[in-house]
Amino acid sequence: MSLVKGTVHGLASMVLVVLGAVLTDTIRQNIELFERLSELTVQLLVDVMNLPISEEVPASLFRSDY
Repeated sequence: MSLVKGTVHGLASMVLVVLGAVLTDTIRQNIELFERLSELTVQLLVDVMNLPISEEVPASLFRSDY
């Protein structure tokens, strides 16, 4: 029984590693989309809503360091 249990856990671990790699690749490809969304959020906060703060404050909150 322990051989079956070890085989199942080993296969599950390999599947999780592959899924993690696929998700990481997908996120890296869509970083540009996230950067555009953060720029739009900064524009909405500063220009549209007329918040009395400098543009660097929300930009530092929403920037990505990837």
